[in-house]
Amino acid sequence: MLMQLDRISKPERSLLAVYAHPDDESFVPGGTIARYAFKGARVTLVVATRGEEGMLGDPPLADRSSLGECRTDELVGSCRVLGIDRICFLDFPDGKLNTYPHPEVEGRIVEIIRQVKPQVVITFGPEGITGHPDHQAISHFTTDAFFDAGRPDKYPKLKEWGLDIYQPAKLYYSVLPKKVAESLSFKLQGVEDNKITAIIDVSRYSHIKKDALFCHRTQMPDFKKFSDQDLLGLSTKEYFYLVHSELPHQKKREADLFEGLC
Repeated sequence: MLMQLDRISKPERSLLAVYAHPDDESFVPGGTIARYAFKGARVTLVVATRGEEGMLGDPPLADRSSLGECRTDELVGSCRVLGIDRICFLDFPDGKLNTYPHPEVEGRIVEIIRQVKPQVVITFGPEGITGHPDHQAISHFTTDAFFDAGRPDKYPKLKEWGLDIYQPAKLYYSVLPKKVAESLSFKLQGVEDNKITAIIDVSRYSHIKKDALFCHRTQMPDFKKFSDQDLLGLSTKEYFYLVHSELPHQKKREADLFEGLC
C-alpha cells in the first residue's frame, strides 16, 4: 500500500529508507531523513509491518486488535514531522517477516525501487541494531532487492507493468559504533569502527528527530529505557556503513550520503 503525503519536494535527490516497523524511521535514521528532506530530497519510506505486536502504551492507547491501525496513524504523524514524501506499507505480520518466502518480500521492494528510482537506499545492517529478527530480515531482503532491481532477469513481470530495471547508486546500512552502543543505559548492538563509513551530523535536526520519535506514543514505555543522555547521544550524529557504490571513486569516510552524486 502506497500513501502519498502532501509535501512538495525537488526531484533531484531521491532517498529510499527501508525498515521493519513504525518508529524505526525516527529512532534509527530520523535525523538523516530530516536533513535530506528539508534540503529538498524526495524521501520514500518502506515499512514492512504495521507493528501490531508492539507495546500498547502506558496507559494503553489501543488494544491488540487496533494497535496496527493506531501505529499507522503514529507513523503518518512522524513522517510529516520528518518531511517524508511517501510511505509504502508492505503489510507483512509483525514479528514474522523472516518466515515469508524471499521472493515475495524482495519482489515488493524491487517493485518500489523501480518505481521510485532512488539514488541512495538505507536499511538496517545484518545485526539490526536491536537484534530484532524483523530488523535482520529486512536488511537481508533489501540488500538483495538493491542489486536485483538492476538485473533484467529478475522480476521480469514488473516490466509488463511499465517498471523498467533500475540500479540505485548506493546502499548503506544504519549502524552504531560499538563505543556508542556500549555507552547506553539499554544495550544495543554496535559494529567496529572500520564498519563506519559515513557519519552524518544531524545536530541541527535533533529536535525534529525527537518530535518524530514522540509521535509514537504507544511505544513510549520502550523509549523510557533510554536516559536523556542516551537520547542526546543518539540524536546528534547518525552512522552508516557503505555496502555498495556504483561510483568509480569513493571516500573512505563520508559526511554526506549523496557524496559524488547530484
